[in-house]
Amino acid sequence: RETTKAPPWKLVRPNLCFWKGLLRLDAVVHRLRELLPATFEELQTDFACAVLDAEGNYVLVDSGPLPEAVAASAAIPFLFARVDIPGRENEGPFADGGAMERVGLLPWRAREGCDASVLALCHVNSKSFGPLSGNDDLTGVPPSLNFEVVESPKSGVTLLSLGDWEGQYERAVKRTKRAVREVCREREGKAKRPAA
Repeated sequence: RETTKAPPWKLVRPNLCFWKGLLRLDAVVHRLRELLPATFEELQTDFACAVLDAEGNYVLVDSGPLPEAVAASAAIPFLFARVDIPGRENEGPFADGGAMERVGLLPWRAREGCDASVLALCHVNSKSFGPLSGNDDLTGVPPSLNFEVVESPKSGVTLLSLGDWEGQYERAVKRTKRAVREVCREREGKAKRPAA
């Protein structure tokens, strides 16, 4: 909620090298350093950011500096300049991984130590820019990866305004809780069925 107190434009700056992205996220990184733990390792829950490396490869970052990784995962190509992540200079700078794959379920499940028996909730927002918004097609993902999709409509967020952020957040929480209840009911029903 802390990041919603000011419109997004107050945290971005024009990029003089505009061909690398119209806006810079330096002030965003600075603000995230004030709000977030310094590293992924300090988090109390498992978390990763999806980014594209300098070669355009999809990478999940789940260790090292957290604020820079979060900013990089929001660096939409062409709109924002790529972001450097300290300790990963040989791979970066990095851009938003959602430009290639918005859900990230397959790479998430492929991570070492990932427990596929735990339900993965995949939150997908309706695309704002059509195909430029990235790939969120889950039709080819095997059900064995144990996931449920929660969809939200377009947010209406722009660089000038976050719109009705509170209302959107509350509606997203309700959709997610409803999806979890439905999954729990389905699983209970399957568990009660007699074996054939």
